[in-house]
Amino acid sequence: MPALRHRAGRLRYRKIFCFHMLEIETGVDYWFETLSAQPLTFSLRAQHENMKGPVRTGAVVFARLKTVHMARLRRKSPAAWEYYFKYTYHPGRPDTAKPDPHAVYELPFAAGRSFRVTQGFKSSYTHKKLESYAVDWGLPEGTPVHAARSGIVVGADGSSTSRKRGRGNFIWIRHADGTYG
Repeated sequence: MPALRHRAGRLRYRKIFCFHMLEIETGVDYWFETLSAQPLTFSLRAQHENMKGPVRTGAVVFARLKTVHMARLRRKSPAAWEYYFKYTYHPGRPDTAKPDPHAVYELPFAAGRSFRVTQGFKSSYTHKKLESYAVDWGLPEGTPVHAARSGIVVGADGSSTSRKRGRGNFIWIRHADGTYG
C-alpha cells in the first residue's frame, strides 16, 4: 500500500513533548519538540520499505525546551514506499544520574494502610522494557499518594486518550541523586 503524500502531522503526548512529521513526495521527516524544561531522554526506531535512512537513532537527551530533527527517510525508487516509527522516552539524564545504592523506598500511601497491587513487575499487559519494574496500586479515588522517596515533582498527568482511559496516570519525582521515580 503506498504511503500518503503531502501530509503533515503533530502528535502531542501528555504535555511533555510533541512529535512532528512532514511527509512529501520524496519521503518523510520527523522532529521532536520538548514542551517542558525538565530533562528527557528520547530515542526513535524506524521500519521502512523502499526507503533509505536510519533504522534507529541513539538516545537524545533534552535538558531544555528545544526542537530537534530526528530522522529523514527518502524513497529509493518510484515504487511504493512505507514506513513506521516507534519512539521511547523517559525522564532524566542517564548520563548524569548517580543512583544512591542505599536509598530506601516507601510505599506510595500512608503507613498502616494496605491496598491491592493491580499490576506488578514484567506484566505482559503494559509493564515492558523501561517500565518492567513498575508497580500499579489499586488506590480508591481521593486517596492521598505519597512519594516513595524525597524529591521534587517535575511532571504529572492524569489524562488518557487511549482505550485504557483512566489508566496510565503518572507523577514523576526527581530525586537528589538525579534518578526519577
